Amino acid sequence: MSLERERDVALVGTGLAPLLAAQAYLRKGFSVLLLNPEPDFFGEDSELPMDPTVAVDPRSPDVLKSLELMRSEKMAGLLGPEFPGSLESWSRENASSYFDPKAPFVRSRSWNWVGAPDADGAFLEFEARGWRPQFTEGLASGRRIPGFTHKTGEEPPFRALSLPRMGDVDVDRYRNGVLEFVRSRLDAADFVDAAGLIEPTADGVRFYQSGTPRSVRLKHGVRVFHTPRLGPWMQSIGLAGPRDLPAVASWEEWTLISRDPLDASQLGIVGDAFVWARCEGAPVGPIHELAVLMPVLPGEKPASAASFMRLGSLVQRILNWDRFSARDLRQRRLSARLPRVDSPAGRGRLAWLPGCDGALVAIVEEVGRFCAEGET
Repeated sequence: MSLERERDVALVGTGLAPLLAAQAYLRKGFSVLLLNPEPDFFGEDSELPMDPTVAVDPRSPDVLKSLELMRSEKMAGLLGPEFPGSLESWSRENASSYFDPKAPFVRSRSWNWVGAPDADGAFLEFEARGWRPQFTEGLASGRRIPGFTHKTGEEPPFRALSLPRMGDVDVDRYRNGVLEFVRSRLDAADFVDAAGLIEPTADGVRFYQSGTPRSVRLKHGVRVFHTPRLGPWMQSIGLAGPRDLPAVASWEEWTLISRDPLDASQLGIVGDAFVWARCEGAPVGPIHELAVLMPVLPGEKPASAASFMRLGSLVQRILNWDRFSARDLRQRRLSARLPRVDSPAGRGRLAWLPGCDGALVAIVEEVGRFCAEGET
C-alpha cells in the first residue's frame, strides 16, 4: 500500500454533517478527503425538518434553546449561508410572492401544543422571549391541528398553546443541494462513498476504495461526525465507548391521506406526536398528505401492532376520522437527546462531534461551531 499525497483533513461520516464540514474547510482553503462508510449519503435519513424533542416539555432549557433555532427568521438566517443557492421563505402572509419553485423553503407555521404539561408556565417563558404565544380552547384549538374534523354538536375538549412563526425546511432539497455542490468541488479520489475498513493512523488514515487499499497522510488529522450507524465503527477503532455515545431512539413518520384539504400554516403537537401537512416548496393548491411523526415506545418494535394502534387512536380520537389509509412509513433511528453544545470529544488529530442527526438546523449550527473551533 503506497502513501498518497498529503491532504489537510479527512472527514468521516454519513448524512449532511460531513458535507457541511467539507464546505466549511474548503472555504478555509483546506484540501479535504471525504470518507462516507455508506454507499449513499442519505440512506440513514437521519435529518428532520424540526426537532421532535420539543414535544416533551416546552419550558425545559434544552427545548427552549431548540425552539430558538426553530424560529423561522432564525432558521433562515442559519441555513441560508450554508446552502449553495437560493433559500426561499414562505408564510401564509407572503403566499403570493414570487418564489424559485425548485429551491428549498423555510416555511413559517404556527406550532400548537395540545394538552401540554405546564402550558401556563411555558406561555410565560415564551412571552418573556417576545415570541407572542397564544391560548385557544375548544373548536378554535381543534382547528389548529391539521386534519382535524369537527363533529357537529360536539365541542372538542382541547386547550392549545400556540407559538407563531416557527419554521420547518425542505430537508431533501437542502441536503441534495449541499451534496451536489461538495461533489463538484472535490476530485473523485477525495469524495469516497462506501469507504471500507477506515482506520485512523498516527499521521493519516487508511481505507479501502472500490476494493483498493489507500493510505493518505493528513496535516490536521481526522474529524468524525457521529450518527447512529457510525456507533459500531467508532467503538471498533476505540474512538468511543458505549457510554460515550448518545442513546438511540426509534421514530416512525407516517404519511396518511386526508379526504379534506389540510392547512399548511399549522403544526399540531399532541402528546409526543407531530402532525402537519406534508409538502415541498411553497404550499400550492390543496394538500392532502398528512405527516405524523411518533416515537416508538420502549419495548415496542417499529411498525408493530402497538404503534399502529397508537396511530389509530390519534387519528380517531383527536382528528375525528372514521377511517384512514397510510401511503408511506419511514423509520428513523435518532440520537435520543439534543446534540451536545459543549466541547466536542477529543481535539488535535482525531476529534468527533456527537449527535449529528435530528433537526437539520441544529446540525448546521453544531457543525459550523465544530469547524470554527478547529484550525483557522
